[in-house]
Parts: sequence; C-alpha cells; structure tokens
Amino acid sequence: MSGRTTRHCLDPWNYLEITPALGLKPCCNIKSLASWSAAGEDPGSQRNSRPFRELRMELLSGNLREACRRCHIRPRVAVEVLETEVARLVGGAADTGAPLRSLRVELTTKCNLRCVYCLVSHPLYEGRHMGPDGMAAVRDLVARERSIEEILLNGHGESTFHPEWMSFFRDMALSGRPLSIISNLARPLSREQAGCLALCKLIQVSLDTVDPRLLSQLRRRVKLENVTQNIARVREEADRRRLARPTFTLSCGIFDHSAPGLADLARFAVEQGMASVTFWPLVEHPELTSGIRVRAIPELAPLAIRQAIESLNAASDILRKAGIGVEIAGNFIEDWGRRLDDPDCGDSR
Repeated sequence: MSGRTTRHCLDPWNYLEITPALGLKPCCNIKSLASWSAAGEDPGSQRNSRPFRELRMELLSGNLREACRRCHIRPRVAVEVLETEVARLVGGAADTGAPLRSLRVELTTKCNLRCVYCLVSHPLYEGRHMGPDGMAAVRDLVARERSIEEILLNGHGESTFHPEWMSFFRDMALSGRPLSIISNLARPLSREQAGCLALCKLIQVSLDTVDPRLLSQLRRRVKLENVTQNIARVREEADRRRLARPTFTLSCGIFDHSAPGLADLARFAVEQGMASVTFWPLVEHPELTSGIRVRAIPELAPLAIRQAIESLNAASDILRKAGIGVEIAGNFIEDWGRRLDDPDCGDSR
C-alpha cells in the first residue's frame, strides 16, 4: 500500500447529474463540468471531456480538489481500493467514463421552504425550473441509455415545486427504471399528487427534528403533521392503485440544535415504518443570518461535540434494535472524534 488516500467515490465514472440549465455534474458537491445541448445531443462526449477526466485522475491519485477534500458523503480509502474498483468497472483507460448507471435529474433549484441553514435562504439566491426542452431531452436520454439502472428525481431544490413535476414523473415511471426522490413533504398532498409519488420505489424524507417548535424555526412554519399525513396518503394511494408501496427513509442533518433530539427522531422513524435513516453533518454558511443561527458540530466546544456523538450513538442504537438501517454519510463521526484530539479544539462558544 502506498499510504495515499482518496474518496471512495465512483460517481465521476458511472453517475451523472443534470441541472435545470442542462449543466452536467459528476456529483452533488461539484459544479457543472460541462453543458449539454437539448437539441438531440448525446451527453456521452461531455462525460469524457477534459474536466471529467481530470477529476477522475485526481481521485485515483489522491490529489483531491477542495470539494472532494471536504466531502461529507464518501469516506476515505486507500487509493489502491479505488483503483481496483475502477479497473473492474471501466475495463479501459482509468480516466474514461463507464456506462451510466445512475442518473439524477434536478428538475428545479427552487424550493417551497427557506430552511435557515440552506443556501436557498440567501437573499441573492435565484432558483430555476428545468424547461420543456430540457425535460424532453432527458426523456430521450433515458429511452436511449439502457445502462441506466436508477433515476433520482431531485437535486438542490424541491422537485414537487416544479409546475410540471407530475407529468415528468409519470414519463420516467414508464421507462421501467426505479425512481427515487428526496422531499420535505411539507405541503399537503392531493390524492393525485400522492398517487404520483407512489410511483417511486424510494422516498427519502428530509427532516432534522420532530420537535414542533424547533421544526417551525428551522424550516419556517413546517408542521410535522403534514409530513406524517403525506406519508400515510402516499401509502394509501399505492394500495388503492395496486402499486408496491414506496420504501420510506429519512435524511437528517446534524448540527447544534438538532443533535439533542436525535433519539426522538429515531423513535419517529420507528413509528413511521422507515427502512433506514441517513445522518449527514451540516456545513455552515455564515452568510445566512436570517432566523436562528445553526452551528456545525466540529465548531462547538469539546463537551458539545461529545454530547452530539453520544446522541447520535443513542439514536443509532434505537434504530438498529428496531431493524432500521443507519447510514453515517462519509463516516463523519470519525472526523468528530479526531476533532476532539485536536489541541485547538477548545472553542467554548
């Protein structure tokens, strides 16, 4: 072993994210590396353009760019581990893309919420919907690329906020590929909307707390009962339409305000019959000054970091005992432990 490490990430090889402006992204943490023309153009050539190849070689060398160094999703591994997996996947030059396996379609970067920790809340933020030409181009791509195994219908925004989301979901469902979405499920769903979401194989609910007061502070007037009613409505519509019920999971951000209530959120996941819970660490955006201030766990005093780790461990125990999967995105809890070993970790703010 060389001792060099990298991120355990195959996304630049077999994953693609398409933005509302038809930018092509290798993952959710890196901006578009190429642009796609909607006029019948195959994005395959852009996937092997110089920016994509350079990113792949950076991962294989361990010489990571800032976005990869700060990634909170993929854990670190020895570069030899990634090299072996890429060789198995590609079968040719290591910097060449593999057949597209996962496609994420970012229908919109607009959202119905203004969470206090999200860049959507920035006063200069401007969201965008994907236009009809873009949606038509994606439909053609999905019909043509038979290697696609899954379609993720969300990005930075709330997909159900797009005015044409239901017709697009129905078209994607006709492709026969399993669909998934991350949604805040904050707005009450009509029967038709719930039936459309019932076409998904997986629905991940974005929710950081089940404390009603804190939820309204963090997500601006969101009511927990709307979320639970929507989950029930989707399941009812799946049953009524004789569809397989979607698998529901939770996505929970951990920061100073949410950490103490993780056990309660775990119990909520058990009550709601969730299949798994993904925990991810907040990345602070200090420029967001509206509403209550949230702090990333590594920026807290040592005692608060230890308490956050204990809270996460307690929540994980509740979930595992109930047979619910637990995912710690990027194994960030290890980074928190290393932060405690840092002699500069003495901030008592």
